[in-house]
Amino acid sequence: MSAVTPTNPFVIKGTDLPASEQKAAGFTSKGSLAESQDPIAGQNGEINAYDKKDAFQQVSNVVRAANKGQIAKSASTTRIAKLNALAGEIRTAHFSQNAANFGMLGEEITNEIRQTIARTGFIRRFFQERELVAGEETKVYLRKQDTLGFSMETDGITPISHIKQREVYSRENYINAHISIEEKEIARLRADLLQEKLEDGFEMIMVQEDRQLKTLATNAAGALNVPTFFSSLTPAVFQALKNQVESRGLPVSSAWLANNLWNDIVADSNFTSWFDPVTKHELVLTGELGSLLGVTLQTDAFIQAPQRVLSPGEIFFFSDPATLGQFLVRKQLASEPINKAVVGQPARGWFLSEIVAPVLVNANGVSKGTRL
Repeated sequence: MSAVTPTNPFVIKGTDLPASEQKAAGFTSKGSLAESQDPIAGQNGEINAYDKKDAFQQVSNVVRAANKGQIAKSASTTRIAKLNALAGEIRTAHFSQNAANFGMLGEEITNEIRQTIARTGFIRRFFQERELVAGEETKVYLRKQDTLGFSMETDGITPISHIKQREVYSRENYINAHISIEEKEIARLRADLLQEKLEDGFEMIMVQEDRQLKTLATNAAGALNVPTFFSSLTPAVFQALKNQVESRGLPVSSAWLANNLWNDIVADSNFTSWFDPVTKHELVLTGELGSLLGVTLQTDAFIQAPQRVLSPGEIFFFSDPATLGQFLVRKQLASEPINKAVVGQPARGWFLSEIVAPVLVNANGVSKGTRL
C-alpha cells in the first residue's frame, strides 16, 4: 500500500508579480520558476538573499503575494503520482467491496491530514501538546495558585474559567469531520479530486482546533489584561502589548497576527530595522516570518481564507507554551470507514474524530490588540 508523503504545497505564480519582484523572488523573465519549484528558496531551502535587509524584502514579497491571493496550491510530480496511486487503491477497494482495505486507506488519509495540521495549525505552536495515558485525568498543575485559567466545555465552543486553583481540569470534547466521496466520483478519482477531499478534512479539523485557541485567548486577554485598539500597528503599540505580558513576570514568546497587519510592519522603518527574518523557506510558508524584539511572528497569511480564524486586524501576544497552556489529547485523530448506502446514498468515505481538552492555564500570559 502506498504511503502519502507530505510536501510543501505552495508556490507563487510568478506572472502575477511585478517584474522586479519576479526577479527578486527567483523567477525567470518568462515568469516560470528558476532552478527550483520554490520561488525564493536557494540551496538547502534557504531564502535567496544577500543580507538581512534583502531577506526581509523576500519575506515581504511572499506575504504580499499571499495577501493578494497570488499563492497557488501546487504539488510535485512525486506527490501527484502518490496521490494517483492512492486514488487507484480507493477505487479498487470500493468496487471490490474490500471493506478492510478501505479502512486501511482511511488510516493513510488520516495520517496525511494529521501531519498537515501539525505543520499548519496554530494551537500546537502556542500550547504544549500532551497525549494522555489511559486512565489519566485531564488535569494540569499550576505553579501559582492565584492565577486565572480557561478551558472549554464538552461542546468545544463554550469557555469556562478557573480561579485560584492549584489544578485546572479541562473537559474533553470531540473534534469531528467527514470525508465523503460519491460513487461516481470514486470511478474517476484522481490526484486533484483526492487532494480536494484531503483539504476538506484538513480544514474541518484544523479550524475547530484553532477556534478553540482563539476563544480561550480572547477570554483570557479580556480577563486580566486590557484589550488594546489601534488605528495602525506601530512599534509603540507592539511594545505596549508585549509589556502587558512581561509586566506580570512572563516572557513573551510569540505573536499571532492576522495577515493584513503585515502591511503595517512593512510600512514602518523601525519595524524593518528591528526585524530578524526567518531564512528557511519552508518555515516562512507555515506562517513563521521571523522575530521582532525577541517575539516570533506567526501569521495566517499562507492558509486559505476559510481556514483562518483570526478576524482582520487581530493580534495576540503569548507567553512561552510552558507557562501558557496545554493541548491535552485523549485520542489522536483516527478514522472509521463509512458506507452511506445504508442511508440510501451512493457514497463512501471516512469519519474522522479526535478527543482533545485544551486549557489555557494562565491568563496573565495573553494580551490582545485589534486594529479599528
